[in-house]
Amino acid sequence: MGNCCGGEKAYMQYKYNPTGRPLNQIKSKYDVVVIGSGYGGAVVASRAARAGQKVCILEKGREWLPGDFPESMEEAVREMCLTKYEEHKMIGHPGALYQFNVTKDMTVMTSCGVGGSSLTDEGVSLDCKSKTFYDPCWPQAFREDFEIFKTTDRGYAQEMLRPCPYPDDYPPLKRMAQMRSAINSINMIDVEDIQETFYRTPLNINFTDMPTNHVGIPQPACNGCGNCLAGCNTGAKNTVAMNYIQDALNHGAELFPMTEVTKVHKNYEEYTWVVSYHGTGAKDQTDKVVQGNFVFICAGPLGSTKILTQSKTPEFDISNQLGKKFNGNGGMFGVSFRGKEPSHATGLRTGMYKKTKLPKGSSQAPGPAVTSFIDVRKKRGGFMMQDVTVPSAFLPPYLVGSAMSCGAMRRPETFPNGPQWYGMMKNLPQGAIENTFGIYCMTSDEADGEIAYDQQTKQVYVKWNNEHHQRFYFSAKTGLEEAIGSLGGNMGLTPKFSGQLDSDAITRHPIGGCPMGETGIDGVVNHMGAVFIGETEDTYDGLFVVDSSIIPCALGTNPSFTIACLAERCMRLIAEQERWTINYTLGPQSYQSKEQTFTPL
Repeated sequence: MGNCCGGEKAYMQYKYNPTGRPLNQIKSKYDVVVIGSGYGGAVVASRAARAGQKVCILEKGREWLPGDFPESMEEAVREMCLTKYEEHKMIGHPGALYQFNVTKDMTVMTSCGVGGSSLTDEGVSLDCKSKTFYDPCWPQAFREDFEIFKTTDRGYAQEMLRPCPYPDDYPPLKRMAQMRSAINSINMIDVEDIQETFYRTPLNINFTDMPTNHVGIPQPACNGCGNCLAGCNTGAKNTVAMNYIQDALNHGAELFPMTEVTKVHKNYEEYTWVVSYHGTGAKDQTDKVVQGNFVFICAGPLGSTKILTQSKTPEFDISNQLGKKFNGNGGMFGVSFRGKEPSHATGLRTGMYKKTKLPKGSSQAPGPAVTSFIDVRKKRGGFMMQDVTVPSAFLPPYLVGSAMSCGAMRRPETFPNGPQWYGMMKNLPQGAIENTFGIYCMTSDEADGEIAYDQQTKQVYVKWNNEHHQRFYFSAKTGLEEAIGSLGGNMGLTPKFSGQLDSDAITRHPIGGCPMGETGIDGVVNHMGAVFIGETEDTYDGLFVVDSSIIPCALGTNPSFTIACLAERCMRLIAEQERWTINYTLGPQSYQSKEQTFTPL
């Protein structure tokens, strides 16, 4: 178990042990090789293992256990990797937890580790609006299967992730009340619609102590520390490592962290797929290989696009749509710096808790990263807003960057680094920590960005015309300004927290790059993730992409739950096609899968 909080051991109720294996234990061949372990790869691994397949999971990042995640800025910086296209360089370890792919067009923020983006996402399980799936950009076979997708596949994902809202028996949160009051300032919301606009968010977080969850892992209740976006050190967050991945391991899958895949190719003599890999960041970059009858590429938009690009040859033809239909899911971030009253929306170090009691001087736990949302998606140009708690590890750059973004602090000629952040934070006016409140807004944008490949650095980067997309953001930006303005502080939009991040746009929810299509003319994969042979309608036997890269449009909400549901659908159809039988029976912990309904607050 690692330490956190600058040497202070985090309060831990249960003990967790590593499950990953060293690279030298990888066998030469498996039935199924899964590349990546996020919301796509974790579902694939679980369902393939439950179908009796011998499964190997290859993950580029390390295995993170509760108690290991950074909670100070110094620790977080050591776990950052910046890939900067214009400068043709990479800063940090390629397997670091926090990944930033930076161009002048857009900065894409992702996570690397066993569990993928679920390690540091909001833990939000929201459905997109059904009308999103009726768009003709989705293959006809998917649209015809939509009713089964939204019931059966969605039900399987819900049973594993077990989302629930912030409970009534937990302490009331000031920021939830502030979000509720902000509705009155958003002109797009009609008075008669107010009661159907504000809701508690379904969260993949456990709020009840469980010595054993539905896959056999102990989980404590959430302590409200607010560090979800940096990684959960209590073990309460239902990352896919706490359910789908463990479930796969329970059924015989083998997990290999710190394994970077470079390419795949077909072995026509043995009729298997060959996956080339080496240790992530290892000095010896000589590739080794593992074979699989089935290979699932689940490395996210950037990772999956990179692997397929490096794999493409005249003999292994892939659609020219590779890298296309990228979008940032319409994300914007705004902040009210030093509002008129406290919000308590900044994380607390778990090492400061004493037997679950709040640290000295803290009057309120901030609660999970997201607890409530304002839903205006029914309106033309609609959007969604969510309250945000910023983790303790990001606190200095967040507060200083927010102050600079709204003009409350002058930006220095040389951008701060290291201890300078703390020095600048000490100069912030009183109330900067307690009264600063961030709101994340999502809308739809046009999926016409591109993930391109740099031959010099052998890295991918994003091409994105942010100015072209401003028309999609106009009403959302206006609503965000109105909501933030109601909080009474200095207002800033999308603050730039680092001199290294000089992009016009930032996204935490990248989508596309290997989009679904009817044929290889308009997509890279078909409706169930099978890779097209060039621009034909035929697909390669046994090769699939299953992650957010196959989504052909913006979703307008947090994509994680949709990704899991799509992965469940892909595996259901693949199992039918290959005559596998997936046993979906879970452990003793009962759970009633429900349609997603919300009670207005």
